[in-house]
Amino acid sequence: MNSKSNKNTHFKNFQLLDFVTVKIAKYAREFQETLGFSSLAATVYELEQQARTMLRIELTQWPELSKEVTAEFIHLLQNSLALSIFERSMIILVELDARQVSEAIQPIYLTEFTRLKWEALGACLKGGVYE
Repeated sequence: MNSKSNKNTHFKNFQLLDFVTVKIAKYAREFQETLGFSSLAATVYELEQQARTMLRIELTQWPELSKEVTAEFIHLLQNSLALSIFERSMIILVELDARQVSEAIQPIYLTEFTRLKWEALGACLKGGVYE
């Protein structure tokens, strides 16, 4: 990758991270009172833990989902190891967006919906830190 292309990629990642930060802050403010936290940081941490838990449950139920993301990401997720800020942000956003949509999904389509959710997560991660 040449220097100019590398700079453009980094710039795009920073733009995306700005968007993600604003979106997560919005979600955190919405959930702060419901979750009973006094700080946004504590609320974001709880949202991340909920997202990690849901992803682990889905991997247990549908192990084939692991092929939608990198093996490194699966290892970090399953072993409760540190994810990058970008990875943490993506799992929060994908999970919260999925929650909003999942209420309208009929149970018969849950497997397909979950696969699409993981596909979206994989694409987000690939377009960011794994490019």
